[in-house]
Amino acid sequence: MKIKGYEIAPNVNLGGANLEGADLTGADLTEANLTEANLREANLNGAELREANLSWASLREANLTDANLRGADLGWASLEGANLTDAYLGGASLRGANLTDAYLRGANLREANLRGADLRGAKYSVFAILQANLGELPEKLTAELMEWDAHATPNPGKFMEWKQGGECPAQEHLRIFQFEENRELFRQGKPTMTLWELWVAVAKELEIKI
Repeated sequence: MKIKGYEIAPNVNLGGANLEGADLTGADLTEANLTEANLREANLNGAELREANLSWASLREANLTDANLRGADLGWASLEGANLTDAYLGGASLRGANLTDAYLRGANLREANLRGADLRGAKYSVFAILQANLGELPEKLTAELMEWDAHATPNPGKFMEWKQGGECPAQEHLRIFQFEENRELFRQGKPTMTLWELWVAVAKELEIKI
């Protein structure tokens, strides 16, 4: 289909396209090139944007409710005031993205890259956002995150076995947070930081503005 004279389809090249205010509800733009595209106030409700390149695109006040953005590149994109309610952003890159005043309630951010993003004024769940890809962190934060992982597993004591060389009990489907663990830093005990305190510390380390 064509919208505003542009072909809307998977793998299409829409770099720099002007789709401001366009109705792209449910559109399939899988692996499309939308670099520097103008999608301001566009309706992308339920759109398929898996692996799409949206780097440097303008999505200010766009509706991305229920959109599938798995593995999409949103690096340095403008998402001010965008509605990302219930959007799937697993594995997406939001590096340097402007998400000020964006709505991220219910959004899945598991393993997303948020380094350098601006989240000031954004609405989100701290628990959900801490499931982003946190990478390698200072020892204190790494130890604290491991405590949270241990606290969430059915048998936290198995982490001591892991520390001594055993198999890690927090397999991928059980882990809360995605980061580079270090068994040598694990200590038996309860987390000492609240989720908010943990998020503030992680955000500072990853240069995320909150």
